[in-house]
Amino acid sequence: MDLIKGKSGGWPITETADSWITHGTTADSIDQALQNACEEAAKLLVDEWGFTMEDAFIFLSVAGDLGIAQYCHPSPGSVIAKMRVPKTSATPHPFRK
Repeated sequence: MDLIKGKSGGWPITETADSWITHGTTADSIDQALQNACEEAAKLLVDEWGFTMEDAFIFLSVAGDLGIAQYCHPSPGSVIAKMRVPKTSATPHPFRK
């Protein structure tokens, strides 16, 4: 894992060989965790590749893979969602392998 200085965001972004993964978490709302993960992915597209927010969400609705990473109750901070953005030839040039 690398720390990129001068960059800020709400949550860490994970990079794997074939994708970028954004995260969102809340204490008790699965809907909010999912929304947070989606918003982080959209911000990545807007900030790094010049998408509009609308275009980012449209792109994510087609290419993104939204999921639940953890959902345990009643522990606070236990709802974690993730949005995977694949590195494929179908994605904009900066996302390609």
